Amino acid sequence: MRIVPVGNSGEPAQFVEARTRLHDRLTGQHDHALDEKGRISVPASFRAKLGLVEGSEVVITRHLSDRCVLVYRPDAFEQTLERAESADDEKALMALRVLSGAARTQRIDKLGRVTIPTTLRAFALLDGDCYVIGQDQHIEVWNQAEWETAHDASRFQGLNIHRLL
Repeated sequence: MRIVPVGNSGEPAQFVEARTRLHDRLTGQHDHALDEKGRISVPASFRAKLGLVEGSEVVITRHLSDRCVLVYRPDAFEQTLERAESADDEKALMALRVLSGAARTQRIDKLGRVTIPTTLRAFALLDGDCYVIGQDQHIEVWNQAEWETAHDASRFQGLNIHRLL
């Protein structure tokens, strides 16, 4: 006889734990448009998971290898910087310089929008339609055409997708 621990719902505990982890992660791709002031709406589900309300601060910086911007809660950004600082690697220190050098603190407005600074909009080619994408504990904001080019199906040829799915 095999004993399987169960959660309060009666489901096996590993399923409850996995669902809870997924519930806490930012996932999904949302179509949005940058307004004339350079603001993007943070999806309500992302705001809820990150605990963002009017006046909450976020840190916006550039990606190291892709033309997109990253949006972090300040504590998550600090953890990212700490991981880079603790790595005994010259490239990690270069990454730290870029991430922290490009970082800007912004506040969420009463409509759930955040302003993407001009230099970061220029870096990510953000102008008009864009994707707001959940990436576990941070958000990526992409120009739609850049996303489609960077993630074209042909780029995944040769990848053993069955190991991932």
